[in-house]
Amino acid sequence: MLTIEYGIATSPCCVDQHHHQHVVFNCEEKSLSIAVIIAKELHMDPLKRCHDKRSGSRSWTSKPKQRLRSTDDPGIGDVSIRINPNGSPQIFLYKGTKPTTRTPPWPWRGKASLYNRSLVNDQDEIYSVYTIPDASLLLTIIVDHSGFVKVLTWHESESRDGQWKEIWREPQYGCDFYGWCGPNSICEPTVVNRFECGCLPGFEPKYPRDWFLRDGSGGCVRKRLESSSVCEHEEGFVKVANLIIPDTTAAVWVDLSMSRADCELECKKNCSCSAYASIEIPGQGDGCLTWYGELFDMKYDTTESYDLFVRVDAYELAEYNRKSNGSGKRKDILAIWASSVASLWFLISLFAYLWLRKKAQKGKTKLLSLL
Repeated sequence: MLTIEYGIATSPCCVDQHHHQHVVFNCEEKSLSIAVIIAKELHMDPLKRCHDKRSGSRSWTSKPKQRLRSTDDPGIGDVSIRINPNGSPQIFLYKGTKPTTRTPPWPWRGKASLYNRSLVNDQDEIYSVYTIPDASLLLTIIVDHSGFVKVLTWHESESRDGQWKEIWREPQYGCDFYGWCGPNSICEPTVVNRFECGCLPGFEPKYPRDWFLRDGSGGCVRKRLESSSVCEHEEGFVKVANLIIPDTTAAVWVDLSMSRADCELECKKNCSCSAYASIEIPGQGDGCLTWYGELFDMKYDTTESYDLFVRVDAYELAEYNRKSNGSGKRKDILAIWASSVASLWFLISLFAYLWLRKKAQKGKTKLLSLL
């Protein structure tokens, strides 16, 4: 089994001893560079450079590890990858200082066919651990000069041509890019032949003309900004299901063990709280994560998604409840109609059976009388 780690580091505060199947990424100043081959037999002493939280260093943007400028130029490029520990930890890919894509925030789940992923976050350090169960598999994770994160594999039984096989890269599609649809909007990657961006409940496009031209970068703003309020005016929350939750840089874990109802109450107490999510934390129960201000970088997904509860005004809440109740009533009507049709069909079938049986008996009696 292979285990690789990467994380926040400011100084070489601890060093692992020689271990052929335990590889630790070098990192600096809460930044991360992934550009190494993970093999089951590396003849080197892997170095673990840790961030000592007690040292007082808090900057995570300085001195990022960077990729080559191009395939022909060995100069330092401007593509880097880092862990952002603020809010709920997430991994960002940057082009210069601009984020280009990110992972869903911790706790991570899904995409575990090749590796298992976990996070260590204690009072002294924070880092992520990738464990590869298949000892015959070699794995390369690289950040190249063109701005992609790539995962390449080499399997002893399959790589006879001497080539690494690329199995994953990101970003690839519009929804993979950070903030593709702007603030307070959702990207739907499975959409075909129509605009992939849509506003959150209670929001509308900030620049309708741009959205008509399929440019969602301006995002969405609240409806009825001048005539309604989401602060102590009978506001509530609307659920958006199956979502890669927003960037958590400015989010707050209220509690790592709290019911969804209590989480909603905590968010509602603060008029600046724009959304919350009740997230299952392995071994602890459901945690309460809250957001404040605008919500960035959301998309629909089925593997690493959660339900997000978005704060809306009383008008939007009433409309949402009306539609939900209307949908429920329609389902009840359909159920009653289907039941009635089934009962009628049963009665018709029973009547036909009894009539045919009676007719057959009469015919049999008539035949016997003739004999």
